[in-house]
Amino acid sequence: MKKIVVPVLAAAFAASMSLAQAATMDGQGVIQTISAAAHTVVLKDGKTLQLAKGVSLSDLKAGESVSYKYEMKDGKIAVSQIQKAAN
Repeated sequence: MKKIVVPVLAAAFAASMSLAQAATMDGQGVIQTISAAAHTVVLKDGKTLQLAKGVSLSDLKAGESVSYKYEMKDGKIAVSQIQKAAN
């Protein structure tokens, strides 16, 4: 019985870690540059945000503070929502 329990627990732990990595997180920063062609925003701290299809860049400008929701996908910051930060 012990031989079965340990691998099952290890598999459950690995699955929970995968789910934790896919969780949506909050971020904020100040826009340095915007690339409509690449659909990315670079923040002043150097982070590059890859915006999902359907996320609009039209209301954003360099120098603005923004808040965003993101997930880490393939080592990149994948943004599902971005907006001007509340003052």
